[in-house]
Amino acid sequence: MTTLIVNADDFGLSEPVNQGIADAHTGGIVTSTTWLAGGDAADEAVELARTAPQLEVGLHLALTDVRPVGDPAPFRSLLSTEGRWRSGYGSVIRW
Repeated sequence: MTTLIVNADDFGLSEPVNQGIADAHTGGIVTSTTWLAGGDAADEAVELARTAPQLEVGLHLALTDVRPVGDPAPFRSLLSTEGRWRSGYGSVIRW
């Protein structure tokens, strides 16, 4: 028997993304997701995951476009003026 795993990326990025992942899981399409801890809707994603115990949740490592989850002070030069990791992978290379 073949098993298909459908993973939805960026759980926690935004409320619409979270809702889409939750709906796709409830509909039987998505079996797992990766939580974006620095996303704007990360807390909501945690709450949604608690209501879906069959949804497998992993961790999404993001080094661009989201806010750091720890103390940003040591990384100020890598952050945008909004306090997020800079866009694009140039900042990752600079790091």
